[in-house]
Amino acid sequence: MCLTVAFGVASIGAVACAGGQSDGGVTPIELNIPKSAIPSPGLCRIWVSGVESAQQQLARSCEDIEWTAPLGARILYRPDDGSREVIVRYMSRGTPGWVTGIDAFDIDTMRLVRVIQEYTREPVDTMAVWLEPAS
Repeated sequence: MCLTVAFGVASIGAVACAGGQSDGGVTPIELNIPKSAIPSPGLCRIWVSGVESAQQQLARSCEDIEWTAPLGARILYRPDDGSREVIVRYMSRGTPGWVTGIDAFDIDTMRLVRVIQEYTREPVDTMAVWLEPAS
């Protein structure tokens, strides 16, 4: 099954196949960060594109993290439910603390497995989405 993804730093206007499958030669969307950058279960990490791994902020509590994330950053969250996913929240490029979309990536393949919250111009209730069990 393929999805049209119209948000996010790594997925603007792209078409991705959920579960890492290819449909008609479409390349799956991958999370372009080192696997070593994925936070430990239960923690979050702010990731800024174009900044070297060693210069990125360390993983920390997820509480109020969106208010400290720079504009256009991604927030990586590793659920502590035993899943092999990393949840990525895309921060607005123009409004501090505003989440514009949320994706789930497989930790082993680093490929998009599902779109949790499609791109929106309205704020996203991130706590409700983060607590949603993986399907």
